Amino acid sequence: INSGIKLWLNGTVENSAKRMQNRDNMDESSALEVVNKRFNENKLIYKNLYNFEFGDDLSVFDKIIQTDGLDAEQVLDIAKSAVRELL
Repeated sequence: INSGIKLWLNGTVENSAKRMQNRDNMDESSALEVVNKRFNENKLIYKNLYNFEFGDDLSVFDKIIQTDGLDAEQVLDIAKSAVRELL
């Protein structure tokens, strides 16, 4: 986690589940279950690999992008702008 430009895409669990519902044609409860499971699994993986509190400690990131209310292209545009600014 010490090299490169680090971006955190921040959105609510509900928004992540809604995106998954649309993308994968899932019902709401299934999508929420998958999103929560992935988040909890990622917490363990990042703690074990990097000694980093996934989702809690955002101080290691160069830029935090709020994704709620944005589509994928808007998020990408913000990310590209952030990388240009940080180079």
